[in-house]
Amino acid sequence: MNLYTLIKNSKFLLLLTALLVSCGPSHMKYIGNDNWTETMSKSALTTGNLSYKTKYFLVKNALMDDYENDPKKVIKTLGKFIEHPNDKIIPGEDSVDEAMIALIELCTYQAQHSPDKDVITYWLSAAFYSYRYVFANNSQDVSNAYNALDLAVNIRYYNYALSKVYTYFAKNKISMEQPQGFPLIVGIVKLNPVKSDLLWSYTKFDSFINGYDYIPKNFQSHSYVAGLGVPILGLQEYNSATKLNKDLSLVSLVYPFTFLIKFDNFDPENQAIMGQPEFYDSFNDEYTTIKGQKVRLSKDFSLALGESLDAYDKINGIKYMFNPEEMGTFQGLYLMAPYNPDKIPVVLVHGLMAGPSVWSEMLNTLMSDQKIRDNYQFWLYTYPTGQPIYYSVYQFRQSLMNIQERYDPEKNNFYFNHMVLIGHSMGGLLTRIAVQDSEGFKLINAVTNTSDMENIELTEREKNFLYDIGIFKPIPFVENVILMATPNRGAEMANYYWARIGSFLISNPSFIKQNTYNIMKRISVQTGLRPDDQDIPNGIDSLTPKSKYLDLTLELPFNKNAEIHTIIGNEKKAGEKSGSDGVVLYSSAHLDNAQSETVVKSDHSIEFNPAAIKEVARILLEYLSKVEKEKNPDTSRDLGVIPTSTASDSIK
Repeated sequence: MNLYTLIKNSKFLLLLTALLVSCGPSHMKYIGNDNWTETMSKSALTTGNLSYKTKYFLVKNALMDDYENDPKKVIKTLGKFIEHPNDKIIPGEDSVDEAMIALIELCTYQAQHSPDKDVITYWLSAAFYSYRYVFANNSQDVSNAYNALDLAVNIRYYNYALSKVYTYFAKNKISMEQPQGFPLIVGIVKLNPVKSDLLWSYTKFDSFINGYDYIPKNFQSHSYVAGLGVPILGLQEYNSATKLNKDLSLVSLVYPFTFLIKFDNFDPENQAIMGQPEFYDSFNDEYTTIKGQKVRLSKDFSLALGESLDAYDKINGIKYMFNPEEMGTFQGLYLMAPYNPDKIPVVLVHGLMAGPSVWSEMLNTLMSDQKIRDNYQFWLYTYPTGQPIYYSVYQFRQSLMNIQERYDPEKNNFYFNHMVLIGHSMGGLLTRIAVQDSEGFKLINAVTNTSDMENIELTEREKNFLYDIGIFKPIPFVENVILMATPNRGAEMANYYWARIGSFLISNPSFIKQNTYNIMKRISVQTGLRPDDQDIPNGIDSLTPKSKYLDLTLELPFNKNAEIHTIIGNEKKAGEKSGSDGVVLYSSAHLDNAQSETVVKSDHSIEFNPAAIKEVARILLEYLSKVEKEKNPDTSRDLGVIPTSTASDSIK
């Protein structure tokens, strides 16, 4: 190779080398604007990876290599820097806030990757520093923390860390009713015994559901309140002992509450951090107070409602109808939360071949309204829908009277005495008749085709049975009734062949058959009247348009103090005062004496219809305004705040 060729090739190699050196790796990656927000939102909280912000803090302070080699040491260094920012622990860094934000995420990330023996240190440290970031600065307005990005993110870190703390305590059977101490990355935290406004000690629950472990399903929307703390569900399983107090036991009690820890003293090197665990009743507490400011509590009503209604799976609507005697053990009134004397009771009554779970969508929507949940408490009534309606009416009335005797024996609680009833379909018949007057023996005489029923000789048992089902006064403490798709004049569908087959398969409870047959036999003997040859009507028979019982009850007078509202379905068009919801005709659901009537486009399952639910909410809010004006003619209480007489004030 000659010199010219060598020089020529050398120049080429030099040029090629220069070009290769200048062509470094690309510093851009196309992701599209649809993915940008997701990419920039990655963090230990959302994806289990460190955020760009924390990585930047480590890189700019030349801590990334140290962190990768010894993360615990770097985390401790940040903790010391926060306590002594002027000691040049991190040379060149002067932002305590930035260091604290990075430390919170690093503690979270470390907890996610630590063995069980170390995990509580990092979760409690993450909770402590996030709480400190949000609440230590007196100049910060935390009442709207979710409107400020950094505050919102660190409230979420706080809540997430607390959810892990709660799980750790439950898993390791650590009692919050006793003082506890745990190490932090700097210093220690001493936890006081828990403060609670729950009506029951949390130790009475059989198990718990952490609200951060589940999301609700099969709801049209998620009734969730964003705020401070972790939603927890306390569960008490059904057993025969608690069945004696059915209204408190439910089928399985689900008690929602919010868990949080308040920290005092932000000088962990010189003295222990004091932590105060607290439980707040989700139905009664909207806020807590921290450093003189009201802070909204986090709640998940959909999760609580879903778990509560799932407990009613034992109540099989079909079996409930066909075998009312066997399923009668479930009959009764069930509270969704312990009784609150400062809230108006709302009793919901389902229809034929149904159970309490039919109210899921309505309750989910109503509970998302703070005024409604602050001022109303919801109770569920269930009954064997296949039994004769006259006996279902009696049982319902008796359940209401029993619950009054339990919670308002002096009959002087203002809110109890303004009870609201909401009934769907057959349940609407029970709620309507609850505010009507049989006028002594008038109804009995008409049903039995006699004119002097009170002089018919009956055994004591038969007389009691007859008087129970046929003589009644309006329930005095019910002042508002909402009837939804109610067949006041029966439903033609009850005459269809499949309904007649269903009716044939229903077995009426033996004591109802025996007492009814005996009474009718004595009437025929003592009056000479030929007894009715028809069988005793069951639940389906009671709904036919030719039902004598329904016709007669429509003629009974109503309690003049009770408001009646009707919500009626029309399959084709809202507002149409005709037609049908597919089961009940408008002409059957209509009542001349109703204070309001609303027709929505809906099939017979109107209790799931958003327009119908919206109308229920309107009626409740309008009634609430009326009740408050009655209680306080001059000044009404703040309808958005729980009354001061509730137990929650003891920890605020």
